Amino acid sequence: YTEGAPEANVPACVTCHGPEAQGAGPIARLAGQLFKYTRKQLLNWSTDRIPDPALAEKLGVMRPVARSLSKTQIDALASYLNWLK
Repeated sequence: YTEGAPEANVPACVTCHGPEAQGAGPIARLAGQLFKYTRKQLLNWSTDRIPDPALAEKLGVMRPVARSLSKTQIDALASYLNWLK
């Protein structure tokens, strides 16, 4: 969350979502999200369709990030975010 995955060209989540994963404005709050929900969202970025073009542009930033994470990294991230309150 705080360091990203430089070897996979993944920026740190903290850059957009904030140090406590609280988000702001259009940036989602991630702190306290359920493990299964976060895992599913990250795993499905490449398969979910986004019907609203304006939303697609905003969410498109996450698509390459999520695609670059391994399942192990996704599980670790989902666990960490669930732990945050």
